[in-house]
Amino acid sequence: MPYGDWVNLHRRRRGLAAMAGLVAVAAVMSLGAAGPAQLVLRQATAEELLGPTGADQAEWFCDGLAGVGARASLYDQALADLAALTAPDGALVAAAAPAAWAYVWPRDAAFGAAALAVSGHFDQASAVLGFLQQVQGADGRFEARYHQDGTPVDDGRPAQLDGTGWALWAYGQVMGAAPADRQAQVAAQFEPLVTRSADAIEQALAGGWQGLVSSDYWERRETIITLGTVAPLRAGALAIGRTDLVAGLDQVLAAYFQPFGYPRYAKGSDLDAAAAMLAPAFQGEWPGGAATAGLAAERALARPAGGLAPGEGWRRDGVSWTPETALFAYAWASAGQAERAESWLTWLDQHRTDQGSLSEKVLADGSPAGPAPLSWTAALVVLAGASLGELAPASEVAVTCQPGEAGQ
Repeated sequence: MPYGDWVNLHRRRRGLAAMAGLVAVAAVMSLGAAGPAQLVLRQATAEELLGPTGADQAEWFCDGLAGVGARASLYDQALADLAALTAPDGALVAAAAPAAWAYVWPRDAAFGAAALAVSGHFDQASAVLGFLQQVQGADGRFEARYHQDGTPVDDGRPAQLDGTGWALWAYGQVMGAAPADRQAQVAAQFEPLVTRSADAIEQALAGGWQGLVSSDYWERRETIITLGTVAPLRAGALAIGRTDLVAGLDQVLAAYFQPFGYPRYAKGSDLDAAAAMLAPAFQGEWPGGAATAGLAAERALARPAGGLAPGEGWRRDGVSWTPETALFAYAWASAGQAERAESWLTWLDQHRTDQGSLSEKVLADGSPAGPAPLSWTAALVVLAGASLGELAPASEVAVTCQPGEAGQ
């Protein structure tokens, strides 16, 4: 069955919404501040999609969870996009088009692995984590991005230490989703990743101030420690039970971030979306004062269309960024703040592309822009939905998955 036909067939019981549309890889380009925004959507070719489509994706979908409630189609489309952006060997690209995004960012892939794990696709989640283990350096660090064959992209970007923390955090999510009789196997399989990553964090802490200075999700060269590096390192250390490393990172937070309201930079003032990385989803519970910092960051990062920017120090161009917005949705969902989480998810739902996917940005006038679908945003939406209990077994809620339906 062609994938588009399968999507048209996908209808839900109990009056729930239909899937928004088939997986579309869209090149959504902005002409910049000098000219008006131009929205260009292009349907992906079969060659651009890495994962299952058509009948194969129908089978994949029915093996896991599906969305329920008012945002069902948001979750289903996010899951479909993750599937289509993930190669069989676990190479999960940021976006399939335009070509500049058809690479594997360790950070994005780690969130994708976590989302696949919590949505019932354990084997695929393990494959993504396996890809990260394969490309990780012997020193436990990751380059900024990789080709789909695992070779680093040589574009001058510095290595990004936050990827080490995110990989460990994703390992914890995959381990948590593993069947009881496979947990020992998973631990053995990813022992190299865990050991190298823990060693990298230990060495970074031993290096003092300079040891923790690294580029993070802003992908800029840094000379000061950022919250966007410290928070994921702590999340990763916590995921593997390295309380000694957690304690060391707590000392960094207490000395350089907590007294200043958890800014982007150590002893700084500008707030940052990394405040959401201190949420219970990552840290078990908010560190002292971090929930208040999260609220303050939301207010400071608001943009005209209703979403959020990466930080106070980010360029003032009126653009909302969907990963950061979805990050706060997941943060609040994990903290039991359902109303706040749902408001961000509803905003994302209302600003999808015509094909139903989530783009990287939303312009000041509310138009989607940038690459789409974006795997990091899709993953965060799935994780938030799972935290809110808005995912259920597809076999129970999707008509497509009922006997005699999938093959129509």
